[in-house]
Amino acid sequence: MKQVASIKKKRICKFLHCKRILSIYNPEIYCYAHQRKADNKKSYHKL
Repeated sequence: MKQVASIKKKRICKFLHCKRILSIYNPEIYCYAHQRKADNKKSYHKL
């Protein structure tokens, strides 16, 4: 059986006021709902 990489359990999204628990398969610091918003903020600040 192939091993699947997993991350620490019970991590919480770092987006302001978000309490969503991240999947053990999600290596990001934001949940799926906030990942795009965080990416957009980063690209906005680079301009």
